[in-house]
Amino acid sequence: MIKDIFKGPVFDFLINESKTNRDGWGGCCGSIDGISDENLSYSKKGNEFIQSVLLDVNPYNILETGTNYGSFGYTCYETLSDFNLYTCDNHIDNNSERCINFINSHYNRDNIKYHNKDSLKFLKEIIDDGKIQFDLAWLDSKHTYSHLLGELNMANELNIPYIMVDDFHHHRDIQQAIFDFLKFEEDWRIHSYNGVKYWIGSVILLYDINYDN
Repeated sequence: MIKDIFKGPVFDFLINESKTNRDGWGGCCGSIDGISDENLSYSKKGNEFIQSVLLDVNPYNILETGTNYGSFGYTCYETLSDFNLYTCDNHIDNNSERCINFINSHYNRDNIKYHNKDSLKFLKEIIDDGKIQFDLAWLDSKHTYSHLLGELNMANELNIPYIMVDDFHHHRDIQQAIFDFLKFEEDWRIHSYNGVKYWIGSVILLYDINYDN
């Protein structure tokens, strides 16, 4: 059952970040954006899809690129009974760390592990370490063709069976990177797409057909 998570103190914190600290995020928003009623409406559609995937896959170890102000981590806390979220973003002022500390503190848990690093560097370190088997990846960092394709290839190298990508409709580079990844990696398919045609809330889910759940 999809829970209404668009209320409460952490939700209010995220909305405040999206409205008042936009410059701190380089003008980009997280998966929950309250800059307008329209943005909030599409954010809710996107998060309902994210929640449905989390409930269906029930991942324990999750990889995130593009922490932003922690909206995906918040959704994980509100949807999953237990999880570990390994997330990265690259901020000189450590804005993401401040937000993750607030969210973890609210739940009195440390399920979100934040790393202030470029995502490709972070993924390479995880590959080299080889100690964590991830169940799901949420990719939402630099929206360029080469960067996303690099993330997709590394997620595949990590044998992550499910990959969610944000902002599918809004960025042509994201679409092209995904289509080229699917073209060259024949074991991967589109699992589902929520069909949102807006610059917030458009999410696509890919999966590896060899994965036996």
